[in-house]
This record gives sequence, structure tokens and C-alpha cells, in this order.
Amino acid sequence: MLRGSVNSRKLHHELEQLGRILGYGRLRLFCVGKLQRGFRRCGPGAVAGGAPAQRGIGPAAPPCETLPETTLTRLLSLVEAGATVIFTDHLPKDVPGLGKLAERREEFRQQLARLVFANDPVKVAKLGKGKVLLGSADAALNEAEVLRETMTDSGLLFIRRTEANRRHYFITNRSGKVFDGWLPIAKPAKSAVILDPMTGRSGIATMRNADSQAQVYVQLQPGESLILRTLTEEQNVTPADETRWSY
Repeated sequence: MLRGSVNSRKLHHELEQLGRILGYGRLRLFCVGKLQRGFRRCGPGAVAGGAPAQRGIGPAAPPCETLPETTLTRLLSLVEAGATVIFTDHLPKDVPGLGKLAERREEFRQQLARLVFANDPVKVAKLGKGKVLLGSADAALNEAEVLRETMTDSGLLFIRRTEANRRHYFITNRSGKVFDGWLPIAKPAKSAVILDPMTGRSGIATMRNADSQAQVYVQLQPGESLILRTLTEEQNVTPADETRWSY
């Protein structure tokens, strides 16, 4: 998602409440090909992604009336290579600025003409090895098989960081009531460790699999926070974390 836009910030907040994690990038770097992978979620506008299991997300523009023809061309080149690009709400309608306007508008028009959409409410246009999705951000992300973290439905807010074979969640209970139950995790996990940042206490969490999804048992008082480290393999739990978490 591009920084500094009111629309970007608004949609960021809306998707965050739905358990969507967003990545940020600069349009200038994207246009020169320096930001082709590494973004984990889409935001308002165009978002590039790979296969569901190995998704490389490109930068997102806010819902916009104008988009440089060079940016549109770059996005569609990623689609041809196998990416999924999402335009939220509507396609851009014109190019910005007045320099070489007729020439740039013609290039912009030719690029948009390559997209033939089908289906509803999320419209799909296939191009090369990839596809372009057009619709609301949340519906389009579901169509693209981007899983969300459903813990936000219970009033829990989180920040997630991914590294190698593990993920780190900083989770806080903003619901105003006690949370005591199973916490679904969007990404696969075979073991988990809970850490209390206030006391330094840590331990192996109780886990189960339900509906083909990993779940961790968590207890949080209103306003309380914890760090949850999920691991893709059980043996990744280090000796320092071998004691069970005391509930």
C-alpha cells in the first residue's frame, strides 16, 4: 500500500479490523522494479500476489481515479508472469499530469483493454499465467485465497512478523472482556510458545487442530497482551521454552 493517502489509511484500518496484515511500499521503487516480492498483504488498490502457498505481494495504490501508465504496465507484466493483482472498488480512469497526455492516455487505454472481466461480485480477468481481481478488498482477498486472522472477531488486535519457519504475534485484548478459549491461527503451525512481555514468563502452549486449522489456547484479561510464537515443526521449540505454559 502506498503511504500518505487518506484512502489508504482508511482501508488499512478497515482491513486490519478484519484480520488482514498490510505491507507498505513506494510507487517509485515499484516502477523501477525494486519491489517485486516480499509484501505480505494487499491494501486499497492494486496488489500483486503469487500462488496461495507462496504469495509475493506487491505495493498497493489507494482507490484512485488516476494511475501512471508505467505503473499499470508494470502491474500487468507481473500478472503475465503468474501474479494476482487486485484493484479495489474500481479501475483507475486516467493518467495523472499533463505532459505527453495524448500519448500516455493511449498507452493507458491499451493496457486496460487487455483486461476482460467475468464473474460477480468479484470480477476476474485472466492474463498470461496470472489474473486481475476487481471488487471490494475483503471479497477479492478471499477470492485470491489470502487467509485472514479471525482473532479480530473476538476483539483481539495483533501485529504479526514472519521469519523462516516461525511467526511472531503480539496480541492485545481490546474487547473489554476476558478472552479464555481457542485462538485460530491462519497459517499452519505444529507447535507454539507463549511469552509474557511484562514478566518474562514463557512456555509451550496447548494446541489442537480443528477444521484443518491450528488453534492455540489463550487466556487474556481486558487490556492484557502476550507474544505468541508459532512454529512449523514441533522440534523447533528451543530448550529454553520446554516448560509448559501455566494457564
